[in-house]
Amino acid sequence: MSYIKLSKLSLDYIVLSNHSRSFKSTIINNGIRGKIISNEHLYVRALNSITCDFNSGDRVGIVGLNGSGKSTLLKVLSGIYSPSEGILQIKGSIAPMLDISLGIDESATGIENIFLRGYYLGLDKKTINSKIEDIIEFSELGTFIDMPLSTYSSGMRLRLMFSIATSFNFNILIMDEMILTGDKNFIVKSKQRLDEYLDKSDILFLASHSDAIIKEYCNKAIWLESGEVKFIGAVDSCLEKYQDSLL
Repeated sequence: MSYIKLSKLSLDYIVLSNHSRSFKSTIINNGIRGKIISNEHLYVRALNSITCDFNSGDRVGIVGLNGSGKSTLLKVLSGIYSPSEGILQIKGSIAPMLDISLGIDESATGIENIFLRGYYLGLDKKTINSKIEDIIEFSELGTFIDMPLSTYSSGMRLRLMFSIATSFNFNILIMDEMILTGDKNFIVKSKQRLDEYLDKSDILFLASHSDAIIKEYCNKAIWLESGEVKFIGAVDSCLEKYQDSLL
């Protein structure tokens, strides 16, 4: 059984020196909502003492304003950032689907990028080879699969990346709502594939600004504000409390 456990987890990072002339403008322009915890340097506490447990069957939506810590939390769960304090325990293979273009090469062909992305996800050559035909068929790229990625339109690129991302099974999925975008025809086609893909996973984390998406895919939700958990619980209750806070 897969699980993710966070115990008093915090994440700090340095933005810049307090003596920099751009100190204030950096805070204002980037909408930094974390807490400044040093007078000498700008340390932002992006996540503050988060404690929660999730197990197989949990579909967790993450809501909050821009700068509230949603993407940061996803990156910590994905292993991109390491916690500054606290404990993170994970059992199960993880598929980070925050930027499905990570691990690709513009000069490489579609086929070569399938392998590059697969290796980025920690897969071996045999596993990747077993999904080549499925990826090509679903992406509808045809002979373009042997062309460099630099020759692809944005729609072709998205179809390839989405097809790769949803071809390999993992226990825990870490997603943001960007993967649910694209041209209308592809969204219709990809929705069924994504639903089937999610059904095979144990745990889902999905950050979104859309209440409709959270309600459709999640059975629990976390509301973050300035890197702190304001509420964890049922989706409807969490969204109601979050929306009330915006009034």
